[in-house]
Amino acid sequence: MIVRSATNLLDPPVSSATNVDSPISKEITPSQKRDLLFNINHLLELPVQEFDDNWWPLVSNVWTVFNFKKKTNGDSSQIYTCRLTKCKQSSTRKEGIPSNKRRKTKIRPSYLCFAKIKVTRFITEGKVHVERFQNSPNHTHSLEESDKIKRPQIIRNLVEQEALKNYRPPAILNAVKEYAAERMDLDACVKELRRKEVTNIKYKVRGALDAHLIGNPNRELDIQESIFFLENQKYLVERYMISHKSTHDFVFMHPNQIKNLEKYGWLTLIDSTHKTNRYDYRLFTLYIRNEFGCWDVGAHFFVSNEDSDTVAEALKTIRRFAVHWKPRYFLQDQSNVEANVFNFKKKTNGDSSQIYTCRLTKCKQSSTRKEGIPSNKRRKTKIRPSYLCFAKIKVTRFITEGKVHVERFQNSPNHTHSLEESDKIKRPQIIRNLVEQEALKNYRPPAILNAVKEYAAERMDLDACVKELRRKEVTNIKYKVRGALDAHLIGNPNRELDIQESIFFLENQKYLVERYMISHKSTHDFVFMHPNQIKNLEKYGWLTLIDSTHKTNRYDYRLFTLYIRNEFGCWDVGAHFFVSNEDSDTVAEALKTIRRFAVHWKPRYFLQDQSNVEANGIKMAFPGLKNGEQECDTIFCTVYLVRTWMSKIYEVKTRQKMIQAMHKWTRIGCEALIQQAIEECPVPTIKQYIKRYYVKNNHQWALWARQHSPLLLQVTSTNSLESYHSELKRTTSSQHGLIGACHKVVEPDQKKRTDSEYVAFEFRTKKISIVGISDEILNEIHKFPFPVQRMLADEACAVEKRIEKGKAAPKLISLSCNCLFYRRYLIPCRHIFHEHMYGFTKLLFADAWAKFQFMFEENGFDVYTHQELIMVDILEETKAKRAAENRRLAINELMERTRDMYWRVEEKGDERQTGAFLEKLQTCLEPILKAK
Repeated sequence: MIVRSATNLLDPPVSSATNVDSPISKEITPSQKRDLLFNINHLLELPVQEFDDNWWPLVSNVWTVFNFKKKTNGDSSQIYTCRLTKCKQSSTRKEGIPSNKRRKTKIRPSYLCFAKIKVTRFITEGKVHVERFQNSPNHTHSLEESDKIKRPQIIRNLVEQEALKNYRPPAILNAVKEYAAERMDLDACVKELRRKEVTNIKYKVRGALDAHLIGNPNRELDIQESIFFLENQKYLVERYMISHKSTHDFVFMHPNQIKNLEKYGWLTLIDSTHKTNRYDYRLFTLYIRNEFGCWDVGAHFFVSNEDSDTVAEALKTIRRFAVHWKPRYFLQDQSNVEANVFNFKKKTNGDSSQIYTCRLTKCKQSSTRKEGIPSNKRRKTKIRPSYLCFAKIKVTRFITEGKVHVERFQNSPNHTHSLEESDKIKRPQIIRNLVEQEALKNYRPPAILNAVKEYAAERMDLDACVKELRRKEVTNIKYKVRGALDAHLIGNPNRELDIQESIFFLENQKYLVERYMISHKSTHDFVFMHPNQIKNLEKYGWLTLIDSTHKTNRYDYRLFTLYIRNEFGCWDVGAHFFVSNEDSDTVAEALKTIRRFAVHWKPRYFLQDQSNVEANGIKMAFPGLKNGEQECDTIFCTVYLVRTWMSKIYEVKTRQKMIQAMHKWTRIGCEALIQQAIEECPVPTIKQYIKRYYVKNNHQWALWARQHSPLLLQVTSTNSLESYHSELKRTTSSQHGLIGACHKVVEPDQKKRTDSEYVAFEFRTKKISIVGISDEILNEIHKFPFPVQRMLADEACAVEKRIEKGKAAPKLISLSCNCLFYRRYLIPCRHIFHEHMYGFTKLLFADAWAKFQFMFEENGFDVYTHQELIMVDILEETKAKRAAENRRLAINELMERTRDMYWRVEEKGDERQTGAFLEKLQTCLEPILKAK
């Protein structure tokens, strides 16, 4: 390749020996090639083949054809413009279409970039010149932003290559991302590649290849074509039908298979498989072993209905093909369908009869348990006595008449039990089918149980059948349908090795990991966080949410997560840590470790769920002013607080007073309502509870203490973090090892980072479409970031609802409102919009809009972080109060840990161990409680 000086752009093509400023090595990486073709500063000269194969596919997503000219000698020149130029505006949506029926589309602004290049092809010399077109400007954006809009052709080619191998889209996505990043240095190109895009490409590539596999949409014609294909492959095919069951089945076997089946079919394996075709026909296969020890196919048959009659008819057809086949044994998987076949008797005219006995007949006695096995190691099983009932019926099928007779067999007695008792032993097949249908959708067992019970009771009048259906049975059915747990998630049975493997896995995922130990408590804990999370925590960790979740691993290690909101309004993970013992020392050490990773992290507030363990740990890790640092306060989640009050403050009027106190704007008003709630409460224990836990610390839970910060008013609960943990626990299991928990933590972390990048790209480019708002207001709303556009649109649309309720304009005279929305976001609320559109005062002039838009000109949601008032108490009296508060937190933590330990022992179900724990606790506390 040759690079020419910009002063010689109009010179004719020359050899590499003249007019060359600097040769570029052939070892140039694809990433460097992309940079050269992005902002072109010099004339590039390349062979045609090399340009078409190795250069242009790297930037095909950046440039789009603008003009094309071809000379008589075959030479041609093309002018390309940046894809973000987009000369035409996006079309507007039709009005009058309900929002739930609208297709979700993205609107991209036009004329965002004006960069152009010229590509000239010299056919005779076999060269290509690439140059900047007429001193056009550089791109106004980065290469990554072009990659977000469309992926280059080289990435699409990689996907198409893998799609031809017929892998599943998630596997193709992972393989392409890994190959592009490690082998081609193109990790930026595949960063925005999504599974949906891979699926679409695969569909286009595989559609033509797999067309012959789709078959005729008419089932009858599809069967005929299948038989025709098999006969062309020299198979013997015979179609048969069970008339009274409306089945359409066929048998096929190769002549070579006939010989093998006759010769080696003394022992024949039989089994069926499903999901091989869209009609859910089951494929049965006979399998035999030849004289050389090789397993080979004996025959196949497809059946539309898996029952003994259909299988029997297929086997008879195979016997007509293989006349000398004389099987002595069939080896099968305990299927009653297959077993009934071999004990099934059928008349020559096709009629058949079967005798059924009650399940409670149970001819064999249950085996006795081995002696000498401890009761806690015995498997819990139920022993059912035999010969409890002798009822029998006879089912006769008349093929010619197409009827079935069901009658009592030889005057057998009635059942000695009710129908409900049979349902207790085993649920009917129709209920199992319902469970299997829902299990395929991968719902959780409790949800499946509730759905099946409701459907069976309301739609099928079978509430008695599902009365005894239990979650354990649903779980077992789902386990069979969905398959076993992934082996790699179970981990090493040795805990120490499991921890080492987990740390190794996290380090391979580019996480920073540090293991630590509290020596006097024999804990084995570790902290892990991604480098991207460090940047976010340092930048947006002014307000940090903290919470823990349990039952993510078999050791009952608690997983703590720090959660922060970035400038684009997206919640993201700050850090994680696993602790074997949930106490303040362990939490404090983990937070100190995180501080060593994120050196510039200076949290001002921690939002948590009233946990004394977390509160003490935060105080120890962030001492505040006494250490010469910024003060760090803990505030409580309002949602968790109200849930607690529902059980603790069960007197309704008192609870309502406390909730009113929580939402008061001023400290005086809040304290007055608390005092009023105490005085009017008729229950002494509730009075004592409020005095003890909520009088002196109202700055932690009441909203008057958060009025100085819009961010604290926006984020009052840990719901976002609880939702993250809830999503995480859908995939984790208490049977997994720590390695399994780490696998499941990394997946949502990556998803969070990807989603955040996607929202960041749309933050200032996407525009909202609204019906019913004037173009003047809509144009001003479009100048805000997209999430703010949505909030403003909701407020503007709420004006119509206010008018419908008969509310008048609020008579505002300035761009300020006392409503909660305005105090939270400091942007026009519904009251300002109402006054501007229908009131006497026009508030939203161009200058007013510019004032609001200026807030977000260089910042996103982080603009709300920088507005706060700080009060510092320096009185000596405050030190005593702090000491008392520390003592209160310490005693609360001890009580919390004691309760936690008790429930851990209680959940084991061992009464002796629980009794011993209570006795030991009583022995320790008795001297303290009796002391005066």
